[in-house]
Amino acid sequence: MTQKIIILLLTLSLLLTSCSALPALQPEPSPSPSATELPAPTVTPTITPTATPTLSPLLGSEQAFPAAGYSLRLPLGLIGQPQDGHLTLTDPSQKIVFFVMGSRTNPRSLNNADLLESALLLFFTGNNDTYTAGEQRPISIDGSEGFTTDLTGVLLNDPIEGQAFVVQKEDGQFIFGFGFANISQEPTLWQAKASDMFAAMLQSAHFLSPEQGNANEACDISTDPTYGYTETNPIRVGGGVTGGETHAGVYFENLAGPDGHAIQFSHTGSILSGDVTLEVYEVIVQEQTLIFYVDHFSPIQLQAPVGFTCLEAIIQDSL
Repeated sequence: MTQKIIILLLTLSLLLTSCSALPALQPEPSPSPSATELPAPTVTPTITPTATPTLSPLLGSEQAFPAAGYSLRLPLGLIGQPQDGHLTLTDPSQKIVFFVMGSRTNPRSLNNADLLESALLLFFTGNNDTYTAGEQRPISIDGSEGFTTDLTGVLLNDPIEGQAFVVQKEDGQFIFGFGFANISQEPTLWQAKASDMFAAMLQSAHFLSPEQGNANEACDISTDPTYGYTETNPIRVGGGVTGGETHAGVYFENLAGPDGHAIQFSHTGSILSGDVTLEVYEVIVQEQTLIFYVDHFSPIQLQAPVGFTCLEAIIQDSL
């Protein structure tokens, strides 16, 4: 199923490269996908908060799409390669798919609801493909209004659950996307894992101005020389007992030495520091061995230690 989905997404991105390729929202004699009509968007300056996830998803450094006019922080652990103004990401199991695209112009002056519906109608094209859009929830990106909506349906004969969003500026610049999980074998996959990743990625989104056309910010680098190197100032990756090791893994996989030099890392043990158990990691970079202390339990604070940076390609092939 996933290979077919990737082909569909690539086709969709090509069709949407020019907004004139978006289908007219008019009845046609040929059968069309069964879709619930999206109501007119509600304009509000606030974002409706979602439930706080048990494990906060890890995001990499900011990835900019200058031609498309937006930037995002991408979830670590997803597989994919951004291209031009769109990105398609999957998890290692190939059951979760995210697609995001933007444009600096909207020549047909479509409103938010029509933009998103046009994209979904281009994607759900199979004879048995159907989708239902839920109630709209208002969101904003840099002060511009839009909405998210839950999605359920059938794609390539498999049941899916997910979410879609669209936000548009007054000048017509927009960003939209959708994510979903194949729930045929894991009915809770979207709710238990993918929805939090998608929400975190969406909350990191920004519009780029023309002056920011070449922006591609690296990850935050700590200015504190003790960060990560001492027991009293460990790297706080979160995750707790069940997810801490995974969080630490994707953190170190995204870490690079000076000038992007590759590193090697390994977990060497645990120590008790006060009333907190810290994990000890050994990192080798340019034949130098360093020791880092990692906290799985405190609130997340992610930076690169002094002397390190992050990989340019922050989408990881595996956890």
